[in-house]
Amino acid sequence: MSKKLKVAIICGGQSPEHRVSLQSARNIWQAIDRQKFQAYLIGIDQKGRWRFYHAGQKFFWHENDIQKIKLAPGWQPVNFQFGKKQRLFFPDGRKLKIDVVFPILHGRFGEDGVIQALLEMSGFPYVGSGVLGSAVGMDKTMAKQIWLRNNLPVTNFFVVHKNLKPSFTEMKQLLGLPLFIKPANTGSSIGVSKVKTEPEYRVALDLALSYDDKVLIEEFIDGREIECSLLDDGKELYASTPGEIMTRAAEFYSYEVKYVRKNSVRLEIPARIDQKIVNQVQQLAKKAFRVIDARDLARVDFFLKKNGELIINEINTMPGFTAMSMYPKLFAHDGVKLQALLTKLLTTAYIRASAAA
Repeated sequence: MSKKLKVAIICGGQSPEHRVSLQSARNIWQAIDRQKFQAYLIGIDQKGRWRFYHAGQKFFWHENDIQKIKLAPGWQPVNFQFGKKQRLFFPDGRKLKIDVVFPILHGRFGEDGVIQALLEMSGFPYVGSGVLGSAVGMDKTMAKQIWLRNNLPVTNFFVVHKNLKPSFTEMKQLLGLPLFIKPANTGSSIGVSKVKTEPEYRVALDLALSYDDKVLIEEFIDGREIECSLLDDGKELYASTPGEIMTRAAEFYSYEVKYVRKNSVRLEIPARIDQKIVNQVQQLAKKAFRVIDARDLARVDFFLKKNGELIINEINTMPGFTAMSMYPKLFAHDGVKLQALLTKLLTTAYIRASAAA
């Protein structure tokens, strides 16, 4: 490619992971190779309004604080022009052609196939999994069922719907204690609880159902938390060196531990595991990625039991790019720094769309 590609970074959104998305976008904006890309930023506020920003504007307030970061004023309204034209449309009639979109949106309307469907209808090449891979990867219950059908190891689980709540006694008999309760369609450990008693169970179920109509109840796995990043360039699927999440004085790797109480967690890169386990993690991660029809990038999370058994916990088809995020850190350890990683993702998406045209 000789021309400088015009890139739209879309961030924010209406999910509970809005602020995480803003911090991811900030890091991508700062790292993107300006010799190869002309970047624009589109921020979606929590009311669903689309805001267009260009270079030279201030995008965020409190950008270093995950609890306070928000979109800055001074934006222009913008919409997509439908009809495979790859154009942003402004109220005054102006249009801007975009070569590739990076939808760094986390959670609902970002990782669940919704924004991907909008981009497909508008003709925009974009980074990340397509509609199907995004939807399946986002819904933990669907991903686990597909992995089970493909003989991949997952936790024992039970699916709960809003109008059908099993009793604590039923779940205790089925899955043992403690239990993990989580919304089926959130990330960043939002709405996740570890419960040991019936009162905790009722509170946790109500919390998870406040985020989603479908909830996952899982058995507790006494094991280490291992993560592996994946990069698909359309020709080969690369698996990173695995890393380990190590929490200090915390029940589990919660949202607060990830982003607020940062001293409560340590990322061990590389994970201190045998090469045999490394190979197994990488192969299982690739299989988990392929069978749900994921694309471009993902992070696959595992539990490693004391007997050496690996259990797939979940997949994240649009992992974070914050300063604490494991996805870019693992590839940085392997020698692929953030700028090179972004260049690979953006050019892969652009070339894929060009080949299909």
